[in-house]
Amino acid sequence: MGEPSMRSTLGIALAAFVALTSSALAFDREPGRPPPTARYVEGQLLVRFKEHTPKTSIAAAHAEVGAIEVRSFANVGGLTLVNLRKGLSVDEALESYAKRPDVKYVSRNYIRGTAAGPNDPYFLNGSLWGLQNNGQGGGTPGVDIGATQAWDITTASRDVVIAVIDSGIDYNHVDLAANMWRNVADCYNDGIDHDGNGYINDCHGINPAYNTSDPYDDTIDSHGTHVAGVIGAVGNNSEGVVGVAWQVSLMACKAFDRLKQGSDANIIACLEYVHTMKQRGVNIVATNNSYGGAGYDPALYDAIAEQMNDGTLFIATAGDTAFDEDNPDGAFYPANYDLPNVVSVTAIDRYDKMWRYSGFGRHTVHLCAPGDIIWSTVRGNGYNFASGTSEATAYATGVAALLKTQDPSRDWRAIKNLILTGGVNDPACSNILQGTITGKRLNAYGSLNCQNSPVLSRFRPAGSGWTPVNIPMGTQFALEVLNINCGVPNGPVSVTIQPGNIPVALHDDGYRPDHAAGDGIFCAEIAATRVGSYTLVFPNGDNWQANVIPAYTYKVDTFNWRTITGTNLNLSDDSTAALNSPFPIRLGGASYSTVYIDSNGKLNFMFPESDYLNVSLPNPYQGYSHVVFAWWDDLRPIPDTPGNVASLRRSPSPVIEDHSWSLMEGDGTHAKEGSMLEGVILLWFVLTAAALLFVAVDIRNTPESPVLKWGFVLLTAYTGVVGGFLYVLGCREPLPGLHERYVAARWRQALGSTMHYVAGDGVGILVGAILASLFGLTGLSEVIVEYVLGFAFGWTIFQALFMRDMAGGSYPRALSGTFTSELLSMNLLMTGMVPTVMVLRSNIPAAADPTKPSFWFVMSMGLLVGFIIAYPMNWWLVANHLKHGMMTVRPAAADVAGHDHGAHAGATGSSDAVPRIRMRGVAAPRPPVPVMAALSFAALAAGVAIGLLLRPT
Repeated sequence: MGEPSMRSTLGIALAAFVALTSSALAFDREPGRPPPTARYVEGQLLVRFKEHTPKTSIAAAHAEVGAIEVRSFANVGGLTLVNLRKGLSVDEALESYAKRPDVKYVSRNYIRGTAAGPNDPYFLNGSLWGLQNNGQGGGTPGVDIGATQAWDITTASRDVVIAVIDSGIDYNHVDLAANMWRNVADCYNDGIDHDGNGYINDCHGINPAYNTSDPYDDTIDSHGTHVAGVIGAVGNNSEGVVGVAWQVSLMACKAFDRLKQGSDANIIACLEYVHTMKQRGVNIVATNNSYGGAGYDPALYDAIAEQMNDGTLFIATAGDTAFDEDNPDGAFYPANYDLPNVVSVTAIDRYDKMWRYSGFGRHTVHLCAPGDIIWSTVRGNGYNFASGTSEATAYATGVAALLKTQDPSRDWRAIKNLILTGGVNDPACSNILQGTITGKRLNAYGSLNCQNSPVLSRFRPAGSGWTPVNIPMGTQFALEVLNINCGVPNGPVSVTIQPGNIPVALHDDGYRPDHAAGDGIFCAEIAATRVGSYTLVFPNGDNWQANVIPAYTYKVDTFNWRTITGTNLNLSDDSTAALNSPFPIRLGGASYSTVYIDSNGKLNFMFPESDYLNVSLPNPYQGYSHVVFAWWDDLRPIPDTPGNVASLRRSPSPVIEDHSWSLMEGDGTHAKEGSMLEGVILLWFVLTAAALLFVAVDIRNTPESPVLKWGFVLLTAYTGVVGGFLYVLGCREPLPGLHERYVAARWRQALGSTMHYVAGDGVGILVGAILASLFGLTGLSEVIVEYVLGFAFGWTIFQALFMRDMAGGSYPRALSGTFTSELLSMNLLMTGMVPTVMVLRSNIPAAADPTKPSFWFVMSMGLLVGFIIAYPMNWWLVANHLKHGMMTVRPAAADVAGHDHGAHAGATGSSDAVPRIRMRGVAAPRPPVPVMAALSFAALAAGVAIGLLLRPT
């Protein structure tokens, strides 16, 4: 991959000037107190004597300390450079000079560079905005991690090891090879475990994904290699990019295969390898974990807890979910595990806004870091950009390496807390809608130079606390508060329960429920012992409300299969059915006469609802809805089957004893369903590509107008083989000279009209859908954007502009003549498209993301259904001469003898005789246009309403 062009010499000079200035500022501190990890000349000191100190006194001072003056400086009166005698340490000499009353100050002779800014091309040309944001690309200056200032303090060290658990690393990459960790004792390819650690030839790490010791990255997008480059691409080597850590040791563990799929067992195997090597003395500071999804797994939780016991940080991506992870429905693991060594990182962009797909959580996600359009390394010595919380996580891991290098005595607690407290307060990370625990943006310099930066935040329970959460009586739950100042705890902490003004002391002592002593997370455990409404008052005024409700019990009966007779529910996938009870059902202090039976195993009494998501139930963040969980699974019943029935009977005790209904055919795992769906989408695009190639080549020989040729090409791109079939059936000339008569049929004319509209409107609709995704528009706002852009492009471009010759070459006349027909057809197109898209999005993952194939598949299905719904309206338009259909356009020299120009409802002509269609019929349409317009708007309203009801939440 080629490198971006360099900035101008002036730009480089300005960057160097800024770096030099920041370097000078970074060392402006108390004389004699060294900046951490700053380099200095061994055996030398700079000593400045007070004004008017005699030379004899200066000489006596040097002799007393044991130093020899090397030179004095005329520009700074009294300043001398001295060499210390052999055996005298710098610290001892500093102390001796500082005690003398005639010495103004004494300091080390520090070594400085010309600038901290590296010479890596992508840094110099401004591509690496996450490291230094000067406003390039319209970004907000200063929205970066403060890397250039941090590099004045340290650029990390290869003594520090970071384990990258991902899809592997291209360890031969020119910008990574020097920073790859090497297990020197086993860097062979002979099938022998030379170091006896249980892994054969594990030179750079291991590969649980394929059960080998070769962790080479084989993914298409080089995910692990890209993440590794953000953490530690070699700095100042005049190659490509630079990582947060210029020098570091990157240990690779390939838990994910070439399709970026990996099991918890693979991840745990990586953590086991990290444990093994750390026990053998490898200085592993943190693991980078830019992955996630699925649910809570206690095995993975335990493995991460063991990593905490080893003293290793677990830095994890908050996920590209655009979800509030405080809500259990949005929980994203492993980042949301309640373990103190976990750091959850989400992404912001260069404009100081949270990246549009970032997961967030005021009490679950720790902080923000750059994650949009991040340039880094890819396989084969290449470079490319990627966006996501994966990249944001890598920035935080790089800062961990800097912190450990600055002070090797720091443990995981201090490193984590400095990452959290050293950040910059940023509204993008702390607003009321998309917050984080700290409300901060990662800042490397702030972490390395942290001074009096407290963070006090409720950690558990999660949730906004604005509305009461329902808790069954007897439930025990933890109170956890993060209270730190720079790298250390900042306790004590107390929470007050109201009413009653009951104080609860929280402790950071390592005893249950506290996970680790001295980590700055203060904990206590309380029980809900009395029914009522309560408020937990946290020290920073962040209140949390709870309703303690009566606890209901259940018992499991002995299994006894029997054939059930009763009311046939006709349930289908993710549906509900209402059943009237012959007796009152009393539950939660209320009485009900109707039970709503959910196909996934719930009995609802307040309103019908069905949720296939396998989350913990009841979900307190959805409110207390009075439900009974007969069982809970994502099931798929078959309508009109004998087993799809239910019955109710009264029990002597005030409980529902037996709802007596059964479902047939569980749907298995989502993985099977997802794999099948991915196969369907892949097949669709393969067939679409074949159909599109056929139409694009074949239509050149069809005597159709250019705009309709383009229309059929676009329609085939939208609707795949269906569009290709319609082209063959409706437009393709069967034999030379027969096109005019072939397309004269009314149904083919209506087909051409519908195709013309959908082709043009579809361009605008797709652009609208992409823009809606970029700006986070959903629901009605998304529909409006798609409608406006679809109508605008279809009417002004595809209709009026391309067909203006039919209006005598007048564009205004063409606009006037096509407005009504465009409006009516657009209304019907959207009538079919909106509910189709919304239904499919609720069942197909990532269908609202234009970067995913499922987005284009769903939009294709929507346009296809919209085409079908719009076809009757176009029949009416063609029949009433409000719209043209197919046309025949032949070069004059190619006219076929005997063909009948104008013998059908379409238009014919030659290259010299432009066809003309009447845009308004001579007879009044039946039904009248106003009636059809009213019907089209009614249909549109119904379609939008249905779509909004069915849209994913």
